[in-house]
Amino acid sequence: MVSYILSAWLMFGAIAPFTERGVTDFDTVLSILNPHGVWVENSVTHSYSYRPFCAEGWIPFVDGQWVYSDYGWFWRGNEPHQSVTSHYGYWKRESSGVWGWIPRSEWHTNPVDWRGTKTHIGWRSSPLSKIGDFTESEEKRVLDPNEWIFVKREDFGKPLNRAYVITGEEAKTVLLDSYSLSHEIELYRVIARAGPDPKSYEGAQPRRELNQPPPTDLEKVRYYMTMSLPSYETAIPIDAKPDQIYIYRPKFFQDNDGIQRRIKIWNNPKDRIEAVEKVNQALGVTAEISEKKAEPAVPTPEPSEKISTPPVPQEVKKEGNNPKKPTFRSRS
Repeated sequence: MVSYILSAWLMFGAIAPFTERGVTDFDTVLSILNPHGVWVENSVTHSYSYRPFCAEGWIPFVDGQWVYSDYGWFWRGNEPHQSVTSHYGYWKRESSGVWGWIPRSEWHTNPVDWRGTKTHIGWRSSPLSKIGDFTESEEKRVLDPNEWIFVKREDFGKPLNRAYVITGEEAKTVLLDSYSLSHEIELYRVIARAGPDPKSYEGAQPRRELNQPPPTDLEKVRYYMTMSLPSYETAIPIDAKPDQIYIYRPKFFQDNDGIQRRIKIWNNPKDRIEAVEKVNQALGVTAEISEKKAEPAVPTPEPSEKISTPPVPQEVKKEGNNPKKPTFRSRS
């Protein structure tokens, strides 16, 4: 079967299951995101950003939960697009108040800036370099309180939604009193990591019976091991352990400029068909391809990022490449 996604013939030929990250074309991500939002070209930067189909006032990094992994804090979101948009690139709030996702080629566990007070913990989606350093100054990162999300410390470890978070003008007061959050963890050496210390926040403590002794530092937080799914459609294995996170997190053939070119082609049917023909010529395919064949139905599986509790394989949901207009739902 002819495919316009290069990864159909290049992906994961000799990848060790669940341990090594594969390499794919960014069109794979475009197929995943296509049913759940639209790409919008910024007239100023001339770059594309992704807007999910959401209710008015939607905010990223709100509907989900922070868990602690072998790479540090890990966002386990509930939206169908979040396994990509929460770990590659960053979210930017426009002057209209609408959020757009700016794609980047590097995967990061938590591409956010962390701040806190004695009573609150907060985060802001921020662009990072390949090695995880901020590309914006601290002054710029704290300039707009509308870009920040805060929760009470005792709520930080809970599954979150809009009822728990503090944003906008209410967040401004907390932000002015906040300081940068980081911690150290000792593995084979002492490693500095962003975010609150997992052994100190109240929400990390498991529920205990009254007659049990207080938890030790090591008992206060569960540590999850990050496992790499070989494809977005792959179900978690039946022998998965409760302390494992399975997520599809490939490397891309394209750099950041190449990603923008792929998005442009994706949104231009004529360029898209020409790209298909070039790929087929490279593959030695001579059959004629119509526009209909150039835009096959793209399956929309369930989110690949899962905490395997219990480790039961999930059924893959299929949808077409051109879905009906979504029904907006409340984020309360």
